[in-house]
Amino acid sequence: IDGFVRPAYARLHDHADSLSKAVRTLCDAPSQDHLDAARAEFSGTVDAWSVVEIIRIGPITQNNRLERMLFWPDRKSIGLRQVQAALASKD
Repeated sequence: IDGFVRPAYARLHDHADSLSKAVRTLCDAPSQDHLDAARAEFSGTVDAWSVVEIIRIGPITQNNRLERMLFWPDRKSIGLRQVQAALASKD
């Protein structure tokens, strides 16, 4: 765990934090340089995720984190429609 899981999650956390900052910068001041930086951070985050994706223990099991990571982005809002339909059903 100390040699793989924790370092891998720490790397994912760092990349996700950097991605959030890069996207915020892009939104605040749109430019090609900021877009390129956001894309690079997205790529780094995807790479970091690909390492921890196999882990099925720990924080990823809480609050549907695994499912949210696997299902994003949901360009057609399929998940939203499924959740709304489930909530509307009389089960």
